[in-house]
Amino acid sequence: MDKNLKNNISTNTKNDEDSDKRREEYGKCPTCNRYNTSNSWCQSCDPQLLTEGWTSGNETLDKLIKSTQLKAKEYYNVNYLEWIPYNDLTNIEWIGEGGFATVFKATWKNGVKYIVGRNERCAKDRVVAIKRLHKSQNISDEFLNEVIILLSLSNFF
Repeated sequence: MDKNLKNNISTNTKNDEDSDKRREEYGKCPTCNRYNTSNSWCQSCDPQLLTEGWTSGNETLDKLIKSTQLKAKEYYNVNYLEWIPYNDLTNIEWIGEGGFATVFKATWKNGVKYIVGRNERCAKDRVVAIKRLHKSQNISDEFLNEVIILLSLSNFF
């Protein structure tokens, strides 16, 4: 974990905008040592932790993914985007090819995140569809802005 994050998170709940959501039954956050805001999730720490330690190599794409992660409200990963490192994919199968992308099916190791019991974080494999965009090194900001608009229309944000 980033030492600066731990240093910037206070254990004082007086200035904690999420203090009304914290419950003993949700367990304690290992980063700030306060009660979590939902099962095994600390709204003050976990969204920031999601954004650390990865990059897609495209600054605009990183900002898009991180903006959804910073809005996450729980451990379940259905409401935010994630960058999937190639090493986390197995059983990759070619499905088809179109004008701007090649489509594959793969298994994402530990791709589904969920809670068991009261607060035990778990993950299991998940089958995903992957698109490899042709000339993806040249993704324009205009294209990514269209993705943002589509995500916002689908209530993803």
